[in-house]
Amino acid sequence: MRGDKAPLIEASLNLAWSHWSALGVRGVAQPPSSAVDPEALIYLTACLVEHDPRLQDEVADWWGQYARYISRPRMNALASRFGEKVTAKLADLEARLRSARSTGKSRLDHLSTPARSLLRLRCAVGANARAEVLLELLTRRAQPEDGLTVLALSEVGYSKRNIAFVLADLVMAGIVISASEGNRVRFRLADPVGLERVLRPVPLTPGRWHFRLPVLAAFVELAGRLRDRDAVVQGIEARKTLDASMPNLVASGISGSGPNAIAETYWPALQRWLIDNVIADDSDSVHRIPSMLEGIWIGPGQKPQRPERYSSAILPRSSANPHDDRELLCLDLVQVPTVQPPGDWAWAVLSTAATTTYTHTIGLNNREPWRFVLWELGEERTYAVEYAEPISHDRISRTYGKAAAARARADHPAVQLRLTRTDPAS
Repeated sequence: MRGDKAPLIEASLNLAWSHWSALGVRGVAQPPSSAVDPEALIYLTACLVEHDPRLQDEVADWWGQYARYISRPRMNALASRFGEKVTAKLADLEARLRSARSTGKSRLDHLSTPARSLLRLRCAVGANARAEVLLELLTRRAQPEDGLTVLALSEVGYSKRNIAFVLADLVMAGIVISASEGNRVRFRLADPVGLERVLRPVPLTPGRWHFRLPVLAAFVELAGRLRDRDAVVQGIEARKTLDASMPNLVASGISGSGPNAIAETYWPALQRWLIDNVIADDSDSVHRIPSMLEGIWIGPGQKPQRPERYSSAILPRSSANPHDDRELLCLDLVQVPTVQPPGDWAWAVLSTAATTTYTHTIGLNNREPWRFVLWELGEERTYAVEYAEPISHDRISRTYGKAAAARARADHPAVQLRLTRTDPAS
């Protein structure tokens, strides 16, 4: 259990486990749909191992077998983006990784997944800037501009000079085409379909983790310092860190300037904002609804046990403060099949027409005492559950947000639940 951690640390740990599992570390977390960035991931991991020692043990096992896939020049180049405090933690982690003994439990026996596409490219062209350049050109070719500049491509973590040399070689080889536009030169793949055919499966979208993970690392480091501090101080320090992180947020393509909250509630609100906007994978427009909380349903006589993967969730009203509110009005979210990529399921709002389909709503229909348990808010929380008044589709958007309305049936009211916290901490 890691329930005593701040929500952001908890979510960042889940993200790290997801990405490391996708690279072959022992675990069953859902892999990202975008390419894992191993160098940026190691930096983030350096901030997280103190919160979950098992993560260090598993990463050490992977490191002992597969460190050859890591680009040392890129590690050095990303140091300025993560900052001195995180870089110092990385030095400590690397020393422990080098002295650790590998057990051979990590498995990287194939590279045929989108999450491993950067490693696949490194096996094909070397652990150097060529791999990042080709991946960027493959995953960002749908952008309005016809190609990318040297400056844009250097953002992946190599110098402009290095990127320029690589592009010159790729143009000479006929893999990349250059085109002048005023005083700028743009580069694009000569045959993206052919290259994708050789390297597939490639991610549908760029993860931009080399910008997103430095933001997370800064706030994970901050969360440790803010623990037990006054709420106003937490809010002020969190706002300062967000302002300092804004260049990375903008470069990653994340819009918005953070939550609209007063100082006393700013830090909890910002953590939720970061989880929904920075941690969320590009595929999460299918898999998540902003501000949803995943958990498990507990029936009469059952005891909560935290799963590796959640299949149940709730969505509090937009006006709620889930971190502090003892009572929440929520939508019931369930997983439904879908044929849309990148997965075969999506979260949907449960309607009154489907309450005889799911075990917990069948129990509620029979007036059984069901509970909902979640860990996302920094500790294990248990809520007693009862039906509230169903909500019509035309009211969902203004009460729960447009994303929720898009996942709800228009021909039936949505189930609305009243959750009342019952655990001792309430």
